[in-house]
Amino acid sequence: MKSVTPKQQRKLNTKQRAVLNAFFKYLKGKRYSKSTVNTYTYLVADFVEYNSQRSFADLNNRNVELFLESVIAKRQFSISTQRQFISALKFFI
Repeated sequence: MKSVTPKQQRKLNTKQRAVLNAFFKYLKGKRYSKSTVNTYTYLVADFVEYNSQRSFADLNNRNVELFLESVIAKRQFSISTQRQFISALKFFI
């Protein structure tokens, strides 16, 4: 099992950064643990970066499936990390 490692440089535009910052603040406002806030934000940021050439409005279930197949599986994240990503994405949406 690999662990999620936050703090990496991302290639995101200003709008994407603002949306992720708002998501981070939303999770903190919901009083989630620091670990959950960091993990959820990290995983959603990976998803946003992976789909950086698409607008948020254009994303669909297939984009999520491709992310799971291309990123989560490739990095050999555990099934619990995959489930965390799904939970994080539900909050993000």
